[in-house]
Amino acid sequence: MSRGKLLIVEDELVIALSLVKSLEKLGYEVAGMTNTGEEAVVLAREKAPELILMDIILAGAMDGIEAARAIQKDSDIPVIYLTANADNATVERARDTMPYGYLNKPINDRDLLTNIDSAINKHRMERRLRESEEKYRNLVNNIQDVILSADENGIITYVSSRITDVAGYEENEMVGKGFLTFVHPDDHEKVIRNFDFSREGKSVSGVYRGITRSGDIKWLRTSGRPTYVGGRFSGVKIILSDITAQKLAEDQAQRTNEELIAANEELQATIEELESVNEEFEQQNRELVEARENLLRQEEMLRNIVRVAPVGLGFIENRLVVWANDTYGEMFGYAGDEIAGKSLRMFYATEEEYKSAVMEMSRQILEKGWASFEIKATRKDGSAIDVHLNTVPFKKGKLDSGIVFAAMDITDRKQAEKALRENEEKYRLLMDNLSDSVWVLDLQTMTFVYNSPSSINILGYNEEESRKNKITDIVTPRSLEIVGKVLNEELARDGQPGVDPDRSKTLQLEQIHKNGSIVWTEMTMRFLRDASGRPVSILGISRDITDRRRASQALAESEEKYRLLAESVSDMIWTMDIPTRRFVYTNYSSEELTGYSPDELLGKTIDQILTPGSVDAAMKILAEEVALEGTKDIDPRRSRTFEAELVHKNGSALWIEITARFIRDEAGAPRQILGLARDITRRKRMELALAEREEKYRLLMENTPENLWVADLATMKFVYMSSYGTKILGYTEPEIRSLNIKDLLPPQSLAVVEQALKEELDLARRPGADRNRTKTFVLEEYHKDGSLRWIESTMKFLYDEAGRPYSVLGVSRDITLRKYAEELLLLQRDLAQGLSATSSLDEALALCLETAIKGTKMDSGGVYLKDHGTGGLKLVCHRGLSSSFVSKVSYYGPDTEPYRLAIEGKPIYPKFGDFTGAFHDVVIKENLKVMAAIPIVHKGKVVADMNVSSHTRDDISPAARNVLESIGAQMGDVIIRLETQEALRKSEEQFRKMIDNSPVPIALLDNTANRFTYFNKTLIHTLGYTLEDVPDMDAWNVAAYPDPAYRKKTSEAWEKAVEIAVARRKALQSEEVDVRCKDGTFRHVDFRLMPMEDMAVVMINDMTDKKIHQEMMIQTEKMTSLGGLAAGMAHEINNPLGIILQGIQAALNRLSPAIEKNRKEAERLGTSLDSVLAYLAEREIMDYLHGIQDAGQRAAKIVSNMLQFSRRSESVIAPVDINQLIDKTVEIASNDYDLKKKYDFKKVRIVRNYDAELGLVPCSETGIEQVVLNLLKNSSQAMAAVKEKGFQPTITIETRKEGHHAVIAISDNGPGIDPKIQRHIFEPFYTTKGVGMGTGLGLSVSYYIITKTHNGTIDVSSSPGKGAVFTINLPLVRQP
Repeated sequence: MSRGKLLIVEDELVIALSLVKSLEKLGYEVAGMTNTGEEAVVLAREKAPELILMDIILAGAMDGIEAARAIQKDSDIPVIYLTANADNATVERARDTMPYGYLNKPINDRDLLTNIDSAINKHRMERRLRESEEKYRNLVNNIQDVILSADENGIITYVSSRITDVAGYEENEMVGKGFLTFVHPDDHEKVIRNFDFSREGKSVSGVYRGITRSGDIKWLRTSGRPTYVGGRFSGVKIILSDITAQKLAEDQAQRTNEELIAANEELQATIEELESVNEEFEQQNRELVEARENLLRQEEMLRNIVRVAPVGLGFIENRLVVWANDTYGEMFGYAGDEIAGKSLRMFYATEEEYKSAVMEMSRQILEKGWASFEIKATRKDGSAIDVHLNTVPFKKGKLDSGIVFAAMDITDRKQAEKALRENEEKYRLLMDNLSDSVWVLDLQTMTFVYNSPSSINILGYNEEESRKNKITDIVTPRSLEIVGKVLNEELARDGQPGVDPDRSKTLQLEQIHKNGSIVWTEMTMRFLRDASGRPVSILGISRDITDRRRASQALAESEEKYRLLAESVSDMIWTMDIPTRRFVYTNYSSEELTGYSPDELLGKTIDQILTPGSVDAAMKILAEEVALEGTKDIDPRRSRTFEAELVHKNGSALWIEITARFIRDEAGAPRQILGLARDITRRKRMELALAEREEKYRLLMENTPENLWVADLATMKFVYMSSYGTKILGYTEPEIRSLNIKDLLPPQSLAVVEQALKEELDLARRPGADRNRTKTFVLEEYHKDGSLRWIESTMKFLYDEAGRPYSVLGVSRDITLRKYAEELLLLQRDLAQGLSATSSLDEALALCLETAIKGTKMDSGGVYLKDHGTGGLKLVCHRGLSSSFVSKVSYYGPDTEPYRLAIEGKPIYPKFGDFTGAFHDVVIKENLKVMAAIPIVHKGKVVADMNVSSHTRDDISPAARNVLESIGAQMGDVIIRLETQEALRKSEEQFRKMIDNSPVPIALLDNTANRFTYFNKTLIHTLGYTLEDVPDMDAWNVAAYPDPAYRKKTSEAWEKAVEIAVARRKALQSEEVDVRCKDGTFRHVDFRLMPMEDMAVVMINDMTDKKIHQEMMIQTEKMTSLGGLAAGMAHEINNPLGIILQGIQAALNRLSPAIEKNRKEAERLGTSLDSVLAYLAEREIMDYLHGIQDAGQRAAKIVSNMLQFSRRSESVIAPVDINQLIDKTVEIASNDYDLKKKYDFKKVRIVRNYDAELGLVPCSETGIEQVVLNLLKNSSQAMAAVKEKGFQPTITIETRKEGHHAVIAISDNGPGIDPKIQRHIFEPFYTTKGVGMGTGLGLSVSYYIITKTHNGTIDVSSSPGKGAVFTINLPLVRQP
């Protein structure tokens, strides 16, 4: 199988063909070959190679760099440049195209293999990484939620592009800022608390208000989990869902209810006036309850503040600690229960210290009402602690009322103060003992404000005298002028841009000694500034340089004397500065020798007048002299003489003889060269002519790169061997003549040679034998040191005059390196194949180590990897070493010697006998003799270290070292590649976990958009389906859309949406559909399809809750209309009903015998009231009148209940008499009769089992009324279906108290509920009633009211044929 397809672009055909041969041998496919850039562009487009080997210099108008740039515009193909040499400009141009490597001609197979493998693997990894990052970036950016990452300090490091749609920010506006910047201030505390939970390793969620770019508020639901790097908390990853629409819907429903309340309140103005007193009382009660709760919260808050305060707080009574916070206990090393009730004495080492502290506290409290003082106390472990105490009596001025105290640990401060005092003393002593003078000069008065004691040594003034001096008193006028000029210049520059405010200036000045003599000083000065940065004084250091100045003057006089002497000499005399290699002096004779005048030579370097070879010889001598630095007793007259070739000003070459003497400093280091040069050109030319003639003949035999030898056929002793041969074998010429061929050959090679010589002798003795016949062997041969070398030897016989062979003439060449190179190439090939086949870093390192041990014939070793956490080197694999040895060398920290040697990046080959100390003992026990340490480098940085060792070998040959260093060169790229692969795998796993834990249901389809490849947890939890349930779209359509007609319509719409999305390569959102879950329930959803290169992402937006809110709003609107209608009807009925009731009451009053006027009126009309009443009774008229009155009163109560129901007071939690509320609800339900639904509530028997001691229950009156009414109606409708003769429908209502809950149980004796139905009974839109008989929202709304509004529970228990029981639990203590 091909290792890769390559394109060769090379203008030299021979090199190109050689590359083709090498590449095919190494297992690569050559897709094409060309010598022009223009054709390379075309071939790259047509052949699509994995890599291009590109020569920079090409035939045609386009060079290799331009061709690479043109190819990169159309395709992503890596390029390796081939070049013999290149200038800096070309290299810079090439670097702009970002090549994957450079190969210098001539190219060997090892470099070719290493560079190509590295480039192809690196390119494949980069492409996979880009594809993976693009795939997951598209996924993250197209989901409806926002993905956000923050570091351990809450700084945002990543946010998906979805944030622009949600909050209006661009990604770069948020990255780098703290996430609290975008959170509403009121929610900061909650966010910080959840972030702290994440630090503890917890996944968190919550609902917060976010601030958009425009300043609006968005409601966000968050789900976050912590992330770790190297086991340490590194931040959080957060998924943000925009729930603003949901919150707005809830708020709209709330506002609608509030509007209903307002409207109905206008209808009930009269009733509200009657209830106002009660409401005011309830409001006052609520305010009292709220105030009490606030007081309790404040008390708890203060208690928490005291508990976690950073200072020790507590209360003392009768010198006993009544209470102390945790900080106080931690300060002294005690737990809280160890302090309470204990005497203060326990905190003091001695009784005296205790009594002293108590007396001081009492004294201060009596004097000023409080105390503040420091004590020396003792911790539980006996250590001393410095404490600052603040105390105050619990009751002002009364010590016996108890003491409140605050204690602060000031031990660190005390220690810092002590250290400061010690430092001040140390620096004072330093200043007092300086030999230089330190002083401060006030710029305003130009007087000295400080002079160190050492000033008296320089100018003779003591400290007091120095402070009285002005600068004009101690500086000569000439130097004073210099000081003034420099000071003015520095003050003018001060404050300008780029001027360092902390700069200093050094001057050499003449100063006046106290005795009147002149003293030369070197002053270093800088400004001291005030708080605003303005210079106010000068800080200076002065040093006496009088002796140095005098010595310089004497030296100048001496130089002048010797200069006059040098000018009179005919030879060239010169002086050169060694650091710069420039002439600093030449005499006038130099012009005659070099053609340059002395002025022209000054400043020139030795490189400019000598040939390169002569410069190298001079530099070698200079290096030898420099190496003598520090050597004792160097002869100051020591000189060196050598010959050099000089380039005359006119361009001609001259030979000169140079005698150089080195001028050294006190340490013996050469600083200058004093030289004499004379012309020896004529002599040199004569010597060279003679040497050339002698060399011509010697070179013919001696300088051939092959070993020429002659051996006597009888004895096989060498009679001649060229110097090249003696050199490669390590022998001298006399030693070679004492040896024969047998002495140099190992047994296996000797047997081959003897057999060949025998055969050749037989042939040579035959008539007509070819006397020029040769025989070539490849053999192993002994070096003098005992090592074996590979040679290729060609031999022939030499014949005497009689035609008999008497000697063997041989030509041998050393092919050891070639053999090692071939073996190394095979090792590299096998290693490269093994490395390309593994994705495990451990396997790759083990393979590299095994190859290194095998290729060097060593027996043990190990590989260390750079530990990213500690920075040290950690042993990750080893072979041939004992467990005890491994345990002692398994890790090297950054402060160890092995680490420092490895990190230098250079191979080392120590012998274990060189080691000392503890490591030497370890090596002795392991019996190791030699080791190689090969640093593994990638892009200039050490990433690992490979050690190979032997228990038997004494050294490591150059060939073995070459093998190790070659393998080490491959390992750097391998380690980084496999670490990158591992990082990629972890990145993919991280993104998969993020998707798997997303609150959004997500599915992945294959590239056909038909077969599912992945469901996240949320999808499985929401819909219940797994990949086994619905492996493809056909199975999905059958499961999710049970109705055939709906399935056909929905699947056709989906297929069309997929077609459009794939064609446009854009995300597409489907219409809303109803999906059946695995458990038979339905969810209302829409789908968002995002096509990608090799898959499609489907995100499911569950809109069920949204639809519930919409239905609830519609239901609320209906109830609004019903309430208004009820109120209108009630008012319309109330008017005639009032007249009827008033009329009946008036008639009964006029017939009452208790009213005297009625009797009188009856008598006035000629009858008696008794007769009238008897007549009415006889005709049952009185019964009719009472019947009318009873009916009217019942109608009035019905109207009152209708008005009460229509009023629907605000859904607030307040104390309510549950028993009364249920009775009122039953009365409302008793008027319910539905002919269509075939039930009449009046026929239902109501059994009440109320708990009279239940008391008031905190709840929403309207909410509980709605729930109870719904349960009563459902029971009535269910029992109406029972056709059993004599059946009496009965509803039993029970209230009771259980613990901290009020319980309402409503049961019936109806047909019961099937267990399958019970599982879904509280789900939205779930109904067993026929069309038009219900919305399926009644029980789901009831569930919402009980669980969400009241933090309670509602459950159902039933069996078919045995009725049903609905149990409501309401907390008696309101939950926040």
